[in-house]
Amino acid sequence: MPGHGRFRLSLGLAVGASLAFLLFLAARPASDESVKLTANLAQLLAPSLAAVSCAWAAVSGSGRTRRAWALLAASAASWAIGQATWVWFEHLARRELPFPSLADVGYLGAIPLAVAAMLAFPGRAERATLQARSLLDGAVIATSLLYTSWSLVLGPVFRAGEGGVLEQAIALAYPVGDVVLATIVFVVVARIRVGGAPVLLLGAGLLSLAVADTSFAYLTQEGSYSTGSLSDVGWFAGYLLVAVAARRPATVGITWVGRRPGRLQILLPYCPLALAVATSAVQQLRGQPTGPFLYWTFVALVLLIVGRQLLTVLDNQALNRRLAAMVGELEHQAFHDGLTNLPNRALFRERVGHALRRRSQAGTPLALLFIDLDDFKTVNDQLGHAAGDDLLVAVAARLKTCVRGEDTVARLGGDEFAILLEQASSHEVAVRVAGRILESMRPPFPLQGRQVQVGASVGVTVSAATEVDAVLREADVAMYTAKARGKGRFELATTSV
Repeated sequence: MPGHGRFRLSLGLAVGASLAFLLFLAARPASDESVKLTANLAQLLAPSLAAVSCAWAAVSGSGRTRRAWALLAASAASWAIGQATWVWFEHLARRELPFPSLADVGYLGAIPLAVAAMLAFPGRAERATLQARSLLDGAVIATSLLYTSWSLVLGPVFRAGEGGVLEQAIALAYPVGDVVLATIVFVVVARIRVGGAPVLLLGAGLLSLAVADTSFAYLTQEGSYSTGSLSDVGWFAGYLLVAVAARRPATVGITWVGRRPGRLQILLPYCPLALAVATSAVQQLRGQPTGPFLYWTFVALVLLIVGRQLLTVLDNQALNRRLAAMVGELEHQAFHDGLTNLPNRALFRERVGHALRRRSQAGTPLALLFIDLDDFKTVNDQLGHAAGDDLLVAVAARLKTCVRGEDTVARLGGDEFAILLEQASSHEVAVRVAGRILESMRPPFPLQGRQVQVGASVGVTVSAATEVDAVLREADVAMYTAKARGKGRFELATTSV
């Protein structure tokens, strides 16, 4: 069976087993003792299976990925040890489990190991703004979960104040650890480029464990928890999902987003926020007092959201500036020669058309010069195309010294150049520019340690034509006339005025 088929089969079996376990606990078809034994063994089997799967993924991986899966294996094994202790006390020793006990060490030890595992997956550096937004996302999630957890679990446990300091600390450690784990999971899943189902399964599995832990703490505080409660499904299903995710470790390598986040990544941090708002609304409807801790927690949450939105606005502004710069660069590339950085044929035609329209409105004269290098092919053949490119760049630099800043020097392609003189009051002005061009070509060009002599043929027109193509054609014909009459010279177009 192909790898994808085996993965889907494993996922189907995990989902089916979780539903069957849920129905079993809801129906309770056997005696209470049998239900408790079945529930305990199921909760021992799932983390053991997850520990083996994660350990195998660690052996198959390398670098930080191996370390991440090894930490997940250790986390699952720690929880399995805690569950084994629970089973021993409840079914073999048949006495009440002391609190705290070795079971608490195993259960609580699983949380920091899972957090370390999620942070150990390899990632790629983000932009500073994305890093800051990730931190704010984490703060929003943590504060939202803290608000919800304090309202439902932490607050009642804290106010109950039963037992000594150690007992109180351990009782609070479960929901606090779950808040930390859930925060890390939300942040990691929100800031990754999702590589398919395995990444989400891993996050869903760990969140299921956190929810089950929180439910256990709440039911225990209410005095209504017993083995075989429906909340036990959270541990069983959570570790099965982790085990399934470990079957495809290569696709769970978490890559931090280097691009803008998608819709899921944007909305995911707001899920805990919605839960906190809903909890607050229920409290208000029931007339329950908020208390100073929840009040200031909610104020902090509002400030964090405002800060995140402000950072999002700044990030969007920075993105718009980058996009504008990219558009400007693309426009420059579209209308400029990549070798000489001179305007290309398209931009030259546009400027000639603009000059013709201005001439028709204000009578502003203009002149065009076409320049073609003489014997350029010889340079390419003898010295190579790289030397030919260097020659074109050098020619472009000399041509720009022959005109004013408001004039346009363009490369039309190959060894052909053109110049637009928008303020040429007469053909004498255009002729003087043509003379300067020929004079600038007289000094040899240094190419590859040699002095290379290259001339130019120049066609000049001070045209009365009103169409761009007609003006360009006049200058082009004059240039070929100069080349036909001996090269290294200029010719005036016969239709010039």
